[in-house]
Amino acid sequence: MVYLRPLQKRSSQNQSANPLAPRSHPAWQTYAGIIGLLVLMVLALAGGIIWYNMRKSTELMVAAAEHQMEETGAKISDRIRLLYDPMYAIVGIASQAPDIRTLLTDNGAVKMSMLLRALRFYPQILALYVGFDNGDGELFSVNHIAGETRARFRNFLGAPGNAAFASRRITSGSNGARVEHWVFFDENGIEVGHTDPVPATLDPRQRPW
Repeated sequence: MVYLRPLQKRSSQNQSANPLAPRSHPAWQTYAGIIGLLVLMVLALAGGIIWYNMRKSTELMVAAAEHQMEETGAKISDRIRLLYDPMYAIVGIASQAPDIRTLLTDNGAVKMSMLLRALRFYPQILALYVGFDNGDGELFSVNHIAGETRARFRNFLGAPGNAAFASRRITSGSNGARVEHWVFFDENGIEVGHTDPVPATLDPRQRPW
């Protein structure tokens, strides 16, 4: 008689004893390895995209900031030029007038109209000052006081409501005393009021100009 069961048992024992025989792995380990590899690939790809976007965003922000700084610098330069160019022109024209001292008297209406026209034409200039080097500390100034932004200054001076310009005049009398008073003009340059002379509180000789 032939017995098959002992032969099968011996064959299985020999197979388990062989270390070179292939072993079977569970399927979930294979799936887990593949999924882990895919996750690493996705993370690496996403990290690279994020890093690239951050780098490009930084470069764009720096370029935009530099462009904005250039534009701001150009605007500031233009505004400074708009402020100083007319002042240079006005000072140059006024310095050529031989009778500029008449601004301190009622005979300076022609020069006064020129200064008022300049203030109307250049709204960025709020005031013009003319000082004299005669040693008496005389001073002439004209201020643009029209508009709501200058309402507090008008109230401080006690100017009429329709005053658009205020002229400050500091002169020295025959006794050597320095006095000042204000004269107010409307938008057309017509006098609309004035203050009484009082002792001068400003001495242009003490100013660095």
